[in-house]
Order: sequence, then structure tokens, then C-alpha cells
Amino acid sequence: MACEQDKTSETLPPTKIVVAAVIFNQEKDAVLVGLRAKDDANFPLEWEFIGGKVEPGEEYNTAIVRELMEELKIEVTPVKVLAVLPNFAGNKQFQIHFIGCNPVGEIVLDGNLVAHEKVEWVKLEELSKLNFIGCDGEFAQGLVAGKYVF
Repeated sequence: MACEQDKTSETLPPTKIVVAAVIFNQEKDAVLVGLRAKDDANFPLEWEFIGGKVEPGEEYNTAIVRELMEELKIEVTPVKVLAVLPNFAGNKQFQIHFIGCNPVGEIVLDGNLVAHEKVEWVKLEELSKLNFIGCDGEFAQGLVAGKYVF
């Protein structure tokens, strides 16, 4: 997946809206990221900020709360949109809304994962070592550089 449109594409289908949670742990100076499952059809073993597609008529904040409950069984409170970045994958066009979220209570990762091989707290200075999906990598670089703050 690339952040820039493939110049050879003639027409793209409508943009799919995706939300991605940015959950920061101050004590660990780290953010929560997930490694996609090895049997993932699109992005096996690539890192991402956890989230998913917004359903028709769904609010972005509702979508991020739903996605994190479905994938990790954790509850969050969305705080604000930190960035909106375009993504292109083949003939698919996405718009990713990176949303800063606060956890409701303590986050307990029990290893019972739906779409990920693993989910970890990763220190900001370590983010650049990970192989992120498309614009998640661009966002991670901006996060490390202090471009995105909440």
C-alpha cells in the first residue's frame, strides 16, 4: 500500500474510510501497535495502528470504539483526530483517520487476538524499526518527530 496514488491508475472506486487508534502509554513512553496475522490476505506480518473500516452511516468515533472492542476487547475514549492520510492499494483508495484515544481502565492484552499475530507497546524511538502497512509508517515517523500530539 502506498501513500501516493499509482499514476497508472485510470479511475479509482470510491474512497473507503478507515480509522486507526493511537493509544499512548506515558509510563512506558510507547504506543500500542499490532502485527497483522501471518494468514492475513492483504498485509501478512506487517505492523499497523489498530482499527478498521467505517461502516456506512457510522461515526468515526463509534467506529474506532467498535473496532477496538471487536479486535482486542478493550474500551477506549476517542480524544481527537491526529491526522488524515490518503492510502492507495492497487485499485483501492482509502482515507485513514488516525484518532488519539485514551483507554478506559487498564489495557490487558490476553493474547486472544482476532486479526493480529501480536499486539505490543512499542517505544516511540523503536517505531522506525517496524515494517508498517502503507501510511501507518508515515504516521509513525510523524509521531516520533512530534508532528502529531494529543
